[in-house]
Amino acid sequence: MGLGPKQRAFVEFYLISWNAREAAEKAGYKSPQKAGWRLLQYPDIAELVNQRIKEIGASADEVLIRLTKQARSNLGDFLTYDPKTKKAEVNWERVVQDSGDVIKKISYTRHGTPVLELYDKQRALELLGRFLKMENAPASENQDKVEDLSALVDLINNAKDARSDTEEE
Repeated sequence: MGLGPKQRAFVEFYLISWNAREAAEKAGYKSPQKAGWRLLQYPDIAELVNQRIKEIGASADEVLIRLTKQARSNLGDFLTYDPKTKKAEVNWERVVQDSGDVIKKISYTRHGTPVLELYDKQRALELLGRFLKMENAPASENQDKVEDLSALVDLINNAKDARSDTEEE
């Protein structure tokens, strides 16, 4: 795999957000909308993404725990109120503790004031809802969904193989 540093950075950012445009932007691509989609089409990048997923090996329980944290997160959890100054201040200890699970981004205003951006609660709730519907569905329904997904994955892989074969010719 002869991937450059930008491409490797894209893969790592993609594994954090699962958003190709956002990952391309953070990796430093000038046209992230186009680059993100295009990068995901490269077989070497797809292979690295799959490899990193296997290395990370997040279990379903871990995913549920993180999504639940995101759904329950509140910006107030990361702030403390100082009665003397009558201002809210960032609780950096708490930020460091939970940053990987619920804090999406930390930036600063031009005056140096920190701005915390949390992951989207609605999206976390949506994903949890999907999982719960699948968990509560009858086993035969789940099996059908898995078989449908397997067929879809096979179609995608066959299309990639066919495309690779035509590119080699």
